[in-house]
Amino acid sequence: MDSVKREQIGILAAHRMAVSLGAVFAGLLTLGVLWSSFETQLLLLWFAILLIVAFARWWMAEKIADLGADLDDNNWLVPCLIASSFVNGIVWGSVLIVFFPDNPLSLALLLGLHASYVSAAATSTSIFLPVFFGFSLTSSLLLCVGLLLAGASLYWPFVALTMIYLTVSIQLGLKNNSAFTEQIRLRFENNALMAELRDQRDRAENAMQAKNSFLAAASHDLRQPVHALGLFVDSLESYQQSDAAHRILDKIRQATGSLGSLFHGLLDISKLDAGIIENEPQHFELDNLLEGIQSEFQGLANEKNLALKFPINTGLIVNADPGLLERIVRNLISNAIKYTTDGVVSLRVSRVPGDEIRIDVVDTGRGIPDSELDNIFSEYHQLENPERDRQRGMGLGLSIVRRLCNMMEIPIMVQSELGRGSTFSVIVPEGDGRKLLSARQIEPTDRDLAGRRIIVIDDELPILEGMYEILSSWGCDVITADSPAVAMEKVNIFGIPDIVIADLRLRDNENGLDTIRAIRDRFKNEIPAILVTGDTAIEQLQQTLAASVRVLHKPVSPNKLRNAIVDQMMG
Repeated sequence: MDSVKREQIGILAAHRMAVSLGAVFAGLLTLGVLWSSFETQLLLLWFAILLIVAFARWWMAEKIADLGADLDDNNWLVPCLIASSFVNGIVWGSVLIVFFPDNPLSLALLLGLHASYVSAAATSTSIFLPVFFGFSLTSSLLLCVGLLLAGASLYWPFVALTMIYLTVSIQLGLKNNSAFTEQIRLRFENNALMAELRDQRDRAENAMQAKNSFLAAASHDLRQPVHALGLFVDSLESYQQSDAAHRILDKIRQATGSLGSLFHGLLDISKLDAGIIENEPQHFELDNLLEGIQSEFQGLANEKNLALKFPINTGLIVNADPGLLERIVRNLISNAIKYTTDGVVSLRVSRVPGDEIRIDVVDTGRGIPDSELDNIFSEYHQLENPERDRQRGMGLGLSIVRRLCNMMEIPIMVQSELGRGSTFSVIVPEGDGRKLLSARQIEPTDRDLAGRRIIVIDDELPILEGMYEILSSWGCDVITADSPAVAMEKVNIFGIPDIVIADLRLRDNENGLDTIRAIRDRFKNEIPAILVTGDTAIEQLQQTLAASVRVLHKPVSPNKLRNAIVDQMMG
């Protein structure tokens, strides 16, 4: 049985109660019209037959509804339901053959009642034509036979009217059936289309998940040697080198720095996708943030012979997340310096109406064509870099800026003129001086680390060796372990460490978080800890978010590592 036919029968079965009650009600009306003109027993016998047929049709429809999608052409219920419609038509059509009234009013009432019942059948049973025709044709034709058997030519117009009404009802039933059937077909087509779309969506999600897993694994594996290389490069500085060797080291450091920037850009995207970056607005002095950024980029601007201009002592207070706003401004300044070959990169701040602060990053670079203004915030989109020079990044900076602005619910605007430069602007709420964020004073990062016992846990030998070299050059007492088991053995021998540095992902499905917890439990002490990871997988990033440790993402520069160690030990 095809799905359309099954659905037609199912809809018909769903109307079983209304159809059965309608038949009983019409039968009672018929009894009322004929009660005073014919024998009671004969009328009750007719009505009993009608009730039996109505109950049988209701019972069969109930069973069909229970079968649902299991209904097939071999099931006996469907032929019996069709046959019962013919029997029902015989019961109704036999009224004028068995009970022909002498009263013209009674005849008119019976014909009107029959017309109403046929009309109702055109609406309620035409969804499945065999049932509709079984009742309508049989009852109407037998009704005409009863009129003709009466013998008087007076009834011939009633025969004509009954046949005309039957014809109209059949046309109505066919139209209803066509409309219902088309709706069913369209619904099945839509369901099939939705199923296909869901299947395509599932395949796309699976492909995306596989891609993300591959990229996360590749990112982790690539970060490892880059991280180790950075540690070894900085360790070499402690040895006496010729000027040529120092120049080569500078080139190596520049290359590893570029790789690190690429990895950290991808990491920012992963963090945003993972939803682990939260917007936490605070009231703070804007000057403190700008001074740090200017100091960071002054050297890069000098290398390109660019003037880097920042405002001094603005005294402005903003209400925003300081970390996110710093990332936005840093990316805009970095982008401006990258695409400006001569002239000035300047940062301007001003109050604007509505208790807001406007921050403009202005450059005298090449400018951006109008056709590209809608594309520059797209991931991996770069202007004038067809050769994909990795020294100029991967085109993630402005994409990250837009995502962060959307998260902070602040606007990002750009104005540009070819040959004259560009201006990127963000507007943040002005802060309240009475609610200033009190900055925690951090001791200088050149604090002496000599004699500090540090245990490093990593399953990559080059990283262990690199960490040993750089930490030893700072005077630390370094203990290395390539597994949690070895780490526990060594802390049992050497005693409680001042700080634990562990990789997140270790071999045999072990991880650094569990190892840090085990060492803390061993000494009943909340030992300072740093988790170093090359993972960018969303589930891993979410796992580190809940950890009570400092998290650094590979590759980690020695300066950043030293700052983190000092910061953690200061508590």
